[in-house]
Amino acid sequence: MKKKFILVVIVGLLQFEFFMIQAQTTEKKLNQVELMKQFLGTWKCNPGRDSVETWIVKSFGNGFEYYATGVYKDKTYWEEKNLWGFNSKSETWMIFILYPQGNYATYYGKFISNNEIVWDGFDISNPEKIIARGGALFSSPDKFTFIWYTDGKKSEVTYNRIK
Repeated sequence: MKKKFILVVIVGLLQFEFFMIQAQTTEKKLNQVELMKQFLGTWKCNPGRDSVETWIVKSFGNGFEYYATGVYKDKTYWEEKNLWGFNSKSETWMIFILYPQGNYATYYGKFISNNEIVWDGFDISNPEKIIARGGALFSSPDKFTFIWYTDGKKSEVTYNRIK
């Protein structure tokens, strides 16, 4: 009888541990396409005196088109166009950036929470080499902070929705 009791207790503990471990590893899947829609619209920030940066983000099916400029005293110092495409198998966004000079950059990333997305930029000739890291953190539906790291230096600016 004592052996049966010990056996029942051991089996019960094993089942308890199995269900506890399973419950801990279950992760809620984020709807990456819906979360990316937070970027839709026109955004502005003032990264410095007399300068304005603008993002315009439009939907294109389940992807997005992005156009951005930086202007200092009525002179454009930065401009780019992006296509943001989603890979449903890997649950990852691919971001292709084109600059007016013809050069480009490629990033990939995903939302890690309902209000935070992270990106890694990589060298197309060596995809394992990360050349820049970045992300955005939404503090409200109309405000996010864009953060990026290049050469070990952190930069950040806060954008506000204007449309």
